[in-house]
Amino acid sequence: STGFRSGGVTTQRLPDGDFNRYQPEDLLAFETGVKAQWPDLGLTLDAAAFHYDFENLQTLNRYFVDDVLYVEIDNAARAEVYGIDAAAALRATERLDLSAAVVWLPKREYLDYTVSQGGNDLSGFELPRAPEWSATLSMTYRQPISNHGELTGRLEYSYRSAFFYTLYNAATEAQGAYGLLNLLLRYEPAQANWYVFAAGRNLTDEDYFHQVYIQAAPGYPDTWEVGLGFRF
Repeated sequence: STGFRSGGVTTQRLPDGDFNRYQPEDLLAFETGVKAQWPDLGLTLDAAAFHYDFENLQTLNRYFVDDVLYVEIDNAARAEVYGIDAAAALRATERLDLSAAVVWLPKREYLDYTVSQGGNDLSGFELPRAPEWSATLSMTYRQPISNHGELTGRLEYSYRSAFFYTLYNAATEAQGAYGLLNLLLRYEPAQANWYVFAAGRNLTDEDYFHQVYIQAAPGYPDTWEVGLGFRF
């Protein structure tokens, strides 16, 4: 398949006084995979291998000139991404569901890219916010409580390997590998339109960031919450 993102012009003037003009982005994508079900085992599997070739990949470049922040959309001549995306779900018992998903990106880099502002050659650099590994595991258990309703518990773990936040792959603008463990408990009465829940997020108090550049945005520490919900 092919993809296309139009070019354009931004409203902020660049340091040279001109507007930021950027070219269209083109994508040539190859993908092959399988979708399979084994009803007797309660198992489903979706898996795909993909290869993306970008021409003039639109990139976001932020930089300061004389203490003024400029945000420029730039074009990388070529970039390449390939990997595997797979997900599986298993109905282990009538009450227990297990699921897992993984994305592997062994290649996610600029093949040919000279930054328009400053002329830095980033060929061979990794794409920002693109970890090599991303994975999730979850377990959901449902327990009927007599004829009064159902209690559901869900335990999930998500993992991301190290990645960079910006184009330049600087160690000070990177996120190390981290994993988050979450727990959700929910009680829903039979034939009712309300439910109560309790949730714990980042139970291992992992240190991580949503953003590390200009203004850092740390992730949430271990957090607990309880709530009451209604369906209308």
